[in-house]
Amino acid sequence: MKSASYCGLGATAPNHVLQTLEKFPAIFRRHLRSAEYTPSFDLDAALSEARQITGRNDAGAHLEVEV
Repeated sequence: MKSASYCGLGATAPNHVLQTLEKFPAIFRRHLRSAEYTPSFDLDAALSEARQITGRNDAGAHLEVEV
C-alpha cells in the first residue's frame, strides 16, 4: 500500500500497523498460533445498522461464518 499509493494518506495509513508489528511481534505470533483466538470486534454485528438502512437481511448481506 505504501509503495503503490499516489497520495500521502495511502502512503502513511499502514504506518501504525507496521510499527505495532515491529514493536510487538510476539503478541501477533501468539495470536496467529492460537486456534482459539477470537477477535474482539464482530464485523457482522457492526454491519447490522447498514442492513437495517438498506432493508437487506438475506444471506448475501451477512459474512460467512467458518465452522
